[in-house]
Order: sequence, then structure tokens, then C-alpha cells
Amino acid sequence: MDSFNRQIIKDINEDKNLFKEMLSRIDTLVALLKLDGTIHFINSAFEKITGVKIKEKECQNISEFFDNKSLQLVIEGLKYVANYKIPYVIEKQVICKEDDQELILKIIMNYIEFKENGFIMLTANDLTHEAQLAKVKDIVIRLNNMLSKYRSLDDYFDDILKSLVEVIPYVELGSILLLDENDYMTMRANVGYDIDMAKNFKLKFEESFFYRCCGENTTRPIIINNLASYSMEGVTSVLDNIHRIEVASSLSSPIIIDGKLRGLLNLDSSRDNIFNNQDLEIMQFLIEQISLVLTSHQLLNQTIYLSKFDQLTGLYNRWYLNDLENIIIPHSLRYKEEFYYVMMDINNLKIINDIYGHIYGDVYIKEFALLLKKYSRETDILIRIGGDEFVGVYFQIDKDSLIGKMKIINEDLKARMEEMGIIEKCGFAYGFVKFPEESKVFDEFIKIADQRMYMKKKDMKEH
Repeated sequence: MDSFNRQIIKDINEDKNLFKEMLSRIDTLVALLKLDGTIHFINSAFEKITGVKIKEKECQNISEFFDNKSLQLVIEGLKYVANYKIPYVIEKQVICKEDDQELILKIIMNYIEFKENGFIMLTANDLTHEAQLAKVKDIVIRLNNMLSKYRSLDDYFDDILKSLVEVIPYVELGSILLLDENDYMTMRANVGYDIDMAKNFKLKFEESFFYRCCGENTTRPIIINNLASYSMEGVTSVLDNIHRIEVASSLSSPIIIDGKLRGLLNLDSSRDNIFNNQDLEIMQFLIEQISLVLTSHQLLNQTIYLSKFDQLTGLYNRWYLNDLENIIIPHSLRYKEEFYYVMMDINNLKIINDIYGHIYGDVYIKEFALLLKKYSRETDILIRIGGDEFVGVYFQIDKDSLIGKMKIINEDLKARMEEMGIIEKCGFAYGFVKFPEESKVFDEFIKIADQRMYMKKKDMKEH
């Protein structure tokens, strides 16, 4: 028998009122039972966890609060202690039900005597939180290991939320909000909310319950109780959900990356004052994991961007030619799409670098890239091969329109550079080939366009 239980037995024998007062102040679950299992006394912790009401406790049997699977263990324990008057410990995690919730308890039973009457003192350690946290960690680790298989980050977030609702029974709704480019919170994932509402949902951070509760200085999860007391102006649609649940309390946390607010994670319940410090611990773990995933995703996107895009101009880099050869050309052949492949080379870049410096040389390159973007459609493909060489792939355009486009870009480029005081001859030479009319072979039509571009450049120098 441990020292805690010895002290309780001593207090029972000395003073019943003192005993009850002491037990009402501790977090350990304690029940004093008659030998047949009928409840004689429970402390407030037991009452809070199991939902047993004080006025009802003496007409109830302790076995009523266990599921069928664990009931046999409890009955065996009661009989053992009553017969042998020695402690009995249920080392296994025993599940006790409260409003359809499952609680995981470790139970210790002791035989005691009070005024010549025998009782069984049952103490229980609530292991529910530890089990929930362990499950959440297992889920997050499993989903993180599968991260590369998700089509999008939103799908990953959806699975996180669905798993949380299953693990934490009093969580009925959940959402992950991320800031968009206009500083609005948009719903990137949710459980229980209306799909159409979620698609159109947007909210300023200052309008969120989190901000209304504690402002912008808190970087850790918080519990928001009595949501009905907050003004619903402008946020009524936030609470619309497919189950018609009236949200009473929320567990909410900011998502912080590199010291900046990126979004909010919210777990909602219809029960007020249901969340506690242990739930905050789970939330803190989740936020740390989500922040790591977002950071990794951000780094991955940067890596992908650097692998495909030219940093100076924002156009595709030379490696995109692989996609052109292996993806775009086969696709165009299959669907009988035509396009013009245009090789371009800007004039006198080395001279401008030598006379005005590489800063102006970079400006020259960027201005050309901006004009290419300005006079291109979204379906067109623009590539900077390197240095002063560029490629354009233009769809749904005829030859005359393409030549007109090149002429306008050339004139605008000269005008812009002259405005900057660059008096050297600026502009570019180009050569193009029509796919698949002139060639269907990648290396071949690149060579044709390249030859035509150099013929154009030679002609420009002579005139």
C-alpha cells in the first residue's frame, strides 16, 4: 500500500469530515465503496471526471461507469479486496465512460474499516491525456512520413483535423486558417463546417475570436470559453456547420513561422469550459508540428522555384527545356497543338556591362523579361537560357502576329533603355520555327531557330 493510501485510511479513522474535505481538494480520483460496490462517497475529482452527481452517488454502483470490456476486471477486483482484504491493482488501462467519452484509468483498490464497517477505497489515476497525446503524436508522425504522397498541403491538414476529432472526443469541429497575400484568414482545411462556406470564407485576424480574447501579443494556444458572450457581428458565418452545433468553447492557437503570424488552428466544442491545460499541451505539440511542416513546405517550394526559375527575371530557367522536350512536345503532338518556338538574344549586353556596370546590365535583362511577360499570354512559356539568351514558346498565334509582337517588344525595350540614359543600340534579335509544321524533333527545331536568330543578328549589325 503506498503512502498516499495509508494517509487516507488514517484520516478516515480519525475524522470523517476532515477526510472528505481533504479528498475534495486533490486531483486524484477517489471513491469510497461499500463491499457490494455501491458508492458511499466520491471526491469532486471523481465527480468531475465521471459525471456522477453528488445527490445520485449513493444509489449507484461503481460498476455502472465502466464499459463491458473493463467491467469484469473491476468486479474481480472488488471481490478480491472484499474477500482477502489486501490491495488490488488493475495495471491495465481501464476505460470508464462519461457521456459517451472514454477515460483511461489505472485503478488501485484497498480494504479499509471505519467504525467497524468494511469499505473499499478506490483510487484512480487518469491516464486519458497521456494516451491522447501519445495517439496524437503517433498520428502526426505517421502523416508526416506520408507528407510527400499528399497532392496538396490542404489534404494533409484535412487528415490532421479528422484524426484529432477522433482522438479527442469533445472536439466536434476544427479548422486551419492561413493568411493569404491580402492578409485575410482563409479556411485551408476543416472538419464539420459547410463546404461552400469554407470555400468563400475569409476573415481578418483582428476579427477572430483569438484576437478578441487576447490581442496579438500571445504566441501560445489559449482556451476561449463562453463564445456566446462575444459579439457575432461579421463572424456569424464562421460558426455555420453541417451538424448545426452551437460552438460554446474553442481551443485556439496562432501558427507562427519565423516570428510572423501565418494562421490559426481552432478546435471547437459544443460544451463550455471543456478544455483544460492538458489540451493546451496537445495543442502546443500540434502547432509545433504544423509550423515545421509549413516551414519545410516553404523551403521545398523555394527549392523547386530555384530549380525551375531564373532568380533575376522570374522566368523559367534553362532546365525547363527538359519539360518542353519530355512533356509539352508529346502533349502537343497528341492533341495536335501548334506553337512557335522563338530563340531571342538581346544586343550589346557586354558593352553595357563594360560601360555602365553590371547593375545596368541586370536592369537591361530585367526590362526585357518584363516586356516579354507584358506581351505574352498565360499559356505562353518564357525561358531565360542564360546570359543574354531567351526562349519563347507561343501558342495560338500566327506568323504575322508573332512578328508584330517581336517588333513592339523591340521598340519598347529601346525606348525604356534610352529613358535611363543608355545610348548604345539596345534591342534583340530573334529567330523562330513552327512546330510541328517545320520540325517535330526537339534538337532539330532548336537548331533551326538558333540559326535564324543569328542570321537576324548579323543583318541587324550590317544595317
